[in-house]
Amino acid sequence: QAPNYVLAVVLPPGAPARAFASPYLKIRALTFIPALLSTVAFASFRGTQDIMTPLKISIVSNIINVFLDPFLIFNMGMGVAGAAAATCVSEIVSCGLYFQQLLHKKMLSTRKLFRLPSFEALRPLLLGGLSVQMRAVALNVAFLAVTRTTQKLDSSGIAAAAHAITVQLWQLGGVVLLAMSTVASIMVPSEVAKANKAAAEENGKAVDLTAARFTADRLLSWGVVLGVCLGGLQLLCLPLLNLFSPLKEVQQAARLPSVVAAALQLINGVVFIGEGIQQGNQHFTSLAVCTALGAVGMLTSLHLWGSTLAGVWASFTVFNLIRLFGVLRHHFLTGPLAKSKTAI
Repeated sequence: QAPNYVLAVVLPPGAPARAFASPYLKIRALTFIPALLSTVAFASFRGTQDIMTPLKISIVSNIINVFLDPFLIFNMGMGVAGAAAATCVSEIVSCGLYFQQLLHKKMLSTRKLFRLPSFEALRPLLLGGLSVQMRAVALNVAFLAVTRTTQKLDSSGIAAAAHAITVQLWQLGGVVLLAMSTVASIMVPSEVAKANKAAAEENGKAVDLTAARFTADRLLSWGVVLGVCLGGLQLLCLPLLNLFSPLKEVQQAARLPSVVAAALQLINGVVFIGEGIQQGNQHFTSLAVCTALGAVGMLTSLHLWGSTLAGVWASFTVFNLIRLFGVLRHHFLTGPLAKSKTAI
């Protein structure tokens, strides 16, 4: 019964999707721990500014998933359960590769692997991670609310299918912009570290963060350019909706939300890159507060406009506009790279 209780968060009673979601969730839950460990390992490599190792591991695990999906779903006749099993296998492989690399690079010690850390050692992690977890909770609450709202729009599943297609089209650009967020979280603190090192070598000279600010400004500018280009690309892909579903009703239902999602890319570039800069500056608390406010705005918008799929995507707009305000406030006013603070 546990999967049913979990699914009740996003699926109303009697929803047709429950018949497919329940077996999928039961199988995917088997690799919850490997997936969690992979996330921690990815963060460890990212913290050392090693982005190539996670990239290579992601390529391998995704290739495995791509080949196993059609084999298990169609050849083995497993259907949705086959999709879940394919993902589980790829996650186990990913976890294994991460741990192999952690050991190889001496970032992990087998002797200390099962040793309980002291509270003093955990305290910085707990304090620093609190804001990160608060932001993650806010994001999950917002996205769960969106999923539940789309599932309740109609019992036929047309709205949910149209929403899934809209998300797929959005990811044409969203994945690129999210990758730029990771780049920003690495490049900006790298420039800050260079400035700190140069100041230390000059025997107490004031830290000049002008180069770091220039890097941040350039990344945000690229966010605007990429947002415009990727939004335009998404609009050009609207005629391809028929490739995602043969049902005319689903294609028609996905058209307007896809236009709204394309327009969202105009601000997504600045939002994602700006939040990457905040993470790189370790301003986790302000980022978490802004995300929580955005989630509140999104939930309010869903209450007001959530009766249509276009209204659901309009709620995404409110969510990202609030996050945009937080990003610009941090960059121009309160952050360490604000013009008034570039030489301290």
